[in-house]
Order: sequence, then structure tokens, then C-alpha cells
Amino acid sequence: MKIKNYTFFFTRAGILCFRFIFLAGISSAQNTQVGIPWTGAYGITQTVQQIMAQDTAQAAYTGNVIIAREHETHLHKSNNPDAPNVSRYPVGAGNPDEDTRSSVPTQAIGASFLAAAISNTVGYIPPDCNGAAGPAQILAVANGRIRVFSKAGVLGSLDVTTDAFFTSVRNGSSISDTHIRYDRLSAKWFVVAINVANTNNRVVIAASSGPTITNASSFTFYYFDFTLVSPAGDNGKFLDYPTFGVDANALYIGGVRFDPNNFNGCPVFVVRKSSVTGVGPIVVTAFRNAGGTSSGIYVPQGVDNDDPAAAEGYFIGTDAGVYSRLNIIRVSTPGGTPSITTLSPITIPTNNNPVLQYHQGAAANRRLDGLDDRLFAAHIMKNKLTGVSSLWTSHATKVNNVGTASGTMDRNAARYYEIGNLTTTPTLLQAGTQFDGAATNPRGFWISSIAMTGQGHAVLAYSTAGTASYVNAGASGHYSVDAAGLLQGYSLATASSTAYNVQATDGQRWGDFSQVVVDPTDNMTLWTFQEYCNATNSWGVRVFSLRAPAPPPTASLNALPFVGISPSNPLSVVASSTPNNTGFFDPGADAGGPGFANHITASTTGGITMNSVSFVDPTHVNLNINTSAASAGTYTITITNPDGQSTTISITVVSALPVELISFNAAIDGDACVLSWSTASENNNDFFAAEKSLDGNTFEECGRVGGAGNSLVMRNYSFTDKNPYPGVSFYRLRQVDFDGATAFSRVVGVSFDRNDFFLINAHADFENQSVIIFVNDNANETIDYRLTDVPGKTLCTGSVAASKGINTFSISCKDLSRGIYYLSLAGSTKIISGKIFY
Repeated sequence: MKIKNYTFFFTRAGILCFRFIFLAGISSAQNTQVGIPWTGAYGITQTVQQIMAQDTAQAAYTGNVIIAREHETHLHKSNNPDAPNVSRYPVGAGNPDEDTRSSVPTQAIGASFLAAAISNTVGYIPPDCNGAAGPAQILAVANGRIRVFSKAGVLGSLDVTTDAFFTSVRNGSSISDTHIRYDRLSAKWFVVAINVANTNNRVVIAASSGPTITNASSFTFYYFDFTLVSPAGDNGKFLDYPTFGVDANALYIGGVRFDPNNFNGCPVFVVRKSSVTGVGPIVVTAFRNAGGTSSGIYVPQGVDNDDPAAAEGYFIGTDAGVYSRLNIIRVSTPGGTPSITTLSPITIPTNNNPVLQYHQGAAANRRLDGLDDRLFAAHIMKNKLTGVSSLWTSHATKVNNVGTASGTMDRNAARYYEIGNLTTTPTLLQAGTQFDGAATNPRGFWISSIAMTGQGHAVLAYSTAGTASYVNAGASGHYSVDAAGLLQGYSLATASSTAYNVQATDGQRWGDFSQVVVDPTDNMTLWTFQEYCNATNSWGVRVFSLRAPAPPPTASLNALPFVGISPSNPLSVVASSTPNNTGFFDPGADAGGPGFANHITASTTGGITMNSVSFVDPTHVNLNINTSAASAGTYTITITNPDGQSTTISITVVSALPVELISFNAAIDGDACVLSWSTASENNNDFFAAEKSLDGNTFEECGRVGGAGNSLVMRNYSFTDKNPYPGVSFYRLRQVDFDGATAFSRVVGVSFDRNDFFLINAHADFENQSVIIFVNDNANETIDYRLTDVPGKTLCTGSVAASKGINTFSISCKDLSRGIYYLSLAGSTKIISGKIFY
């Protein structure tokens, strides 16, 4: 073991310093602890109107600041010798600057408004800014005040001090360190904070009655003295800096413990969610030794996860004794009797504690506090296009002019991490750093957080300042097409023109929280809550949204074929390109959950009605339109993504289709393939072109057959392809009018190798929520099928009767989210497999 010096600071009315000596040891072995659920008091329910009536005696801000009760720990850590000294991870094979990066700037800022300022409180610093987005509202908090707004920034019915809000459970002590989450699974707002009793303080929790906050709606309030939760302990100590995450089963609250002013480790608490969504009583499980004073998890962040199927919960944090290391705690059975498992640490790129942050207009020795290397928030999100879930988190570090934590580290950087394989062995997928590479007077980025949308786009948001830059709020984007670890350039959401000199100390309090959330209605829009200097010697909490890329523009959409007057006309809208990261999107069915309010939609002009809209992928949307009430002519179809951004495409309705195709088939004749088809009527039909393909996607012409021009009687056609591909060939017809207009038939496949058992093709049928499978068999037999997800979990199994030759059958895919799946088929002689993009 090594002897390490640790320095601790805490502030009450001022700043005091203590120095201690600890033995530092590092353990990487996994260990599991089984918890003991503890039952507390029933909840206390109050309407918003009653809560507002309690806010009667709050003093106004007089210009004198009040330093929130806060302890700080500054740990002297050792370096991780295995940490790569890079600004991003993994680094590409070539020059990192040449790796793939979208040419599009960071997502555009949408709504933006000031949620609170120091003048709205009695003068608290720091603001501990936090908030969340609900279906129609924004709930934001700063130390001293909680407020609800419309998404346009209009103040709503709740505007009250945090002390008044938590009056029923705060036991006479003031409230601090407030966190807010909107939980779309229960359609409730959760608010978590601590009271600041000197010792044995409380964790307080509020749960809303529903998704919309009005005068008539209510909150139910709960609390627990952190020392009394089983196993009882920590008497005389203080729980500081609570963190908060919520998922389908529990609320996850981490903290930093002091004895009563000296750092004493990091406990975690699991609150049974079902116990705080009604009247109670609250049920809590404590794990008092989750993190130690010299090793293990430090400032454990409870992790948010809106997956309805989530069965495990998580805490994530840095390490108390070693830089460049993340620690993850997995919580099993979080909704019952929880147990925690400390997983093996994850090595990350080199990091260090931030430096004190320079800012424009600062008086001598009045830099801003950079805190330490703690994480500020964490969330798990499922990428709806791949079906893969990952954990995203962020913190600040001091770096040099190339963004690495080595050499002359003279600036602050915001760094993010994406962690994958959560249910097995978590691994670092990527890490990226927002830093300024200027040789002198660099801009700093700190107090950061990050979140990813269902599309796979992410935003890192933070405070930013420099010797020539006032303190502002900003953000950087990471698009799903960007190479791992790459960020777009930063965008400022504010334009501060004033200096911040509130405290006459070097290391003025700043922070301590930062939050980015995904809009629960569309899984596309991101909202963030960041601190900046909104006026001279004033902090402000800025709420701003970042809009997702729009659907593909009209110019990128392939022309639609003419349609006749009919109650059912299937159409496939295809984007040939996606400039500026544009794309279609739908959040999906949300199996087991409440669903999303907004989905991809389509509308038309004229007498056309929309039968159905089906999202396929970012470049494909399937439509079915009813033209029975329409006249011949050209109309506009508008396709709108869940976030309200839209694109248009034209559709032409004709009184009669050029060709009414009755059938189209392909059959083997020796070494050739005979195509046969029939038409019921033809109008202006020049010819049919037979086309073939190896994969069913890329086709080439293999012959032509002349059309009848105009006909009202059934006609039969055939074409023989004497050179089919070996194995499987796919065929389709391209019908061409005299004026050059074209239309395509369905695709059919044939196999010239009937003495083998192989998968021809498999694809999703989104309209019917099933998977269509084409398989060639060499015998009449029963085929067993199995569908699994990427981690290997079996989703469905079954058997089908197959005959010799090409077989087609479907597997029901109801309740499956979009993503990648693996199919295995077992015949009598062998097992075959394939990948399906659903």
C-alpha cells in the first residue's frame, strides 16, 4: 500500500480546510451485497395551490449572497498507468483529424429561456441548476426556487421556494441540492433533495400526481433520515451532494458522506418506485459502504433509464483513489429486495481535477470553482435504430492544448463517455473531449452533462468561459454518423456581456449540477439546464432545447410512381441522400411501456386520405393512400417527424393505371428461368423490361418484351432468362410507358441449387409486425426457428413445415423494438443463420 495525502474542504458560512492521511488501496474484484428493505412513513399529499400558499415569508435578495451548505472533497489521487493519453477514444487508424466527422454543425438551438436567477432566491450560490422536460412542460430548479414553464418558456402555476415546496417533510431545515426527473413510464415528476440539518439529515422526495402541473394537481412528499435506513448507522454524520436516477423499478440516490465535516465515503440508496407512486409508505434499501474514502466509487450517480423492460439498475462514478477510472455498481432486483454488485473498474483516457476557471472581467484572484473529476449525470438510452442500449455520462478535466491530461494542463475540458455491454461486462465504447486548442488564453468547458436520443444523436452541454470570454452556456453535438469520440464545434446558447465577481475569493462557487434530458414525447429533442452569468454579479439558469435534424428534404426523395383511383395504393418513399444528417424517425411501439405521444405522420392535399404510415429506417417510409375521392392530378404528401419537422413529396393520380398487373411468377426450366405475368388492362404501355439481382436490391436488365399499348382484355406474357445467377436469382418487371414513365412489380426469387438448405432472404414487414423469411430446403421437413437479440437473448421460437424448394413463412414480431436481430433455422441436416434489420 501507498501512503497518500488527502485534502478536504467544506464551506458553511466560509471555507475551512482540513488535511488527513489515509491508506490508499485499490480493489478490482467484484463483490455483491444483499440489502435489507426498510419501510418508512406514508406520504403527505398537497395540491399545488396549497404548496403555493405556504410561500409567505421568503425574504428577497438584497445583494448579499448565501453560500449553500456544501462540503467539498479534493482527493490527491494516483494516476492509472493503463490509461491511454488521448483526447478521444478509440482513435482511428489514420490521422485523428481525418476520421469521419459530419460536416453539419451542432444541433440547432430551439426554445431558450431564463428559468431562474440569483434574484429569484435569497441569494444562494451555487444554483445547483437542474430540470426536466415533460409532455408539455419544463420543471426547473435552482437552489432556493422551483418553477414550471410551458415549453415556450411561459411561467406556469408552480413558482415557489424550495423550502416552501418541501415544508411538509424538511423538518425545519432548509433544502439544498435539488434534482428533477420526469419519468415517462409512470407519467410523474420526481423531485429529490436533502435538508441541511447539521447531522442525521434527510433525503426528501416529491412525486407528482400526473404529467401536467396545475393549481389543482398535487405532489406527494416522502422522506428518509439516511442514518435510519436498514442497516441503521452513520449516526452523527451528514449526507451531501445527492445524485438521482430513475427507471422502471426504482429511484437511485447516491451521496457523499461526511463525519460530520470530514469525507467518510459514498453510500447509495435504492428507493422502491412502487412505494412512492401512491400514498406509501416509502421503502428504501441502504448500501452504506458502496464507496470508500480511498478507493471505490466516488460521487455515485444514479442512472436514468426509460426502458420499460429494464430489470437492473446502475450507479456510476469516478474512483476515490485513482484518476482515469470509472466504477459501476449494478443493482439487481431493484423493485424488491435489492442487491448490489461492484463491477470491475473501467479504464478511461487520462483525466485530472479541473483547474480554477478564468473568466472575462474577473477581479484579481476571483476565478471560478472547477470542482473535481466527479460525474454530473448519467443516463441509459436505447438506440431505436439498432436496438442497442448504452450508458452516457460526462465530467470535466484539466487538459493541455491537445486535449490530453498530461504535461502543462492549463485549461478545462468537458469529456463524455459511452459505456456498452451493461448487462454483461461493461466496456468503454467511446470517449470525446470538448477543449480549446489555442496556445494562449484558452476557453474552458466545465460542469458538463450529456444525453443521447433514440436516433443515436447526442449533445454535450456545459458552462464555458475564458480570460476573453464571459461565462456562457453552450453545447456540442455528436451525431450518430460521427466517428467515435468526435464532437462538432461548440455553440453558445447565451451571449453574456457581464462579469461575475460575487465572492471575494479565488475559486468562487459555480455549479454544482448540469443536466441534459430527452423529450419524452418524441425521443428526438434534447433539453438542457446550464448556469451562466446573466447580469453583473448574477447567475442564471438557462433552459434551451436542441432540435434533431429534419426529415430528408424534397430534393433528396425519389419520385413516386403514378397511382390510380383506388381505396388502397401502397407507396414507398425513398431518400436517395440524407444531407445535413437528415432522416426519418419514429420512436417505435415501446413494448411494455406507455408509448410515445408523437409518431411519424403523413398528410395529403386534395381528396386523398392516408390509410397508414410505416417507418422503415432513416431513408424509407412506407405509405398507403386512398384516392377513391380524388380526381386525376398532382398532389402533395407531407411527412412529419415526431418533433414536428416535415418534408414534402408529390404524388400524381391518374384516372387509369398504365398497366394493371394480375400476376408475376418465376419458375425453373432446366438451366433457364421462365418469367410469366398477366395484365388485366394496359394504357400507353410501351414495353416490359425483365430485371434480375443477386441480392434483391441491385438489379440489372436481362431482357425486354413489347407491351400491347392499349388493351382492356387480359394478356399473358413470358420471358426466358437463359443465364440466371447460380444459387438464388431475384427478378422484377420494369414497365415503361411511351412517354418514359416507369413502374415496378414485386420481387420474386428462384433457386438453382435445390440440393441444399440455405437462407435466401429475411426482412421485416413493419405494417404487419412480422418478419418474412425465404428459405430453400432440400427436403420436405419441419424447420425449427429461433430469433435472438444482439446480446443473445431468445425472443421467440417455433416450427414451420417446409417443402423441397423455396419456402416463404413469417414470424410474428409484435412488441419487438427496431434494431438488429439474429435468426437461426434448424433443418434435418444443418443449422443456418442470418441477420435481420428490424
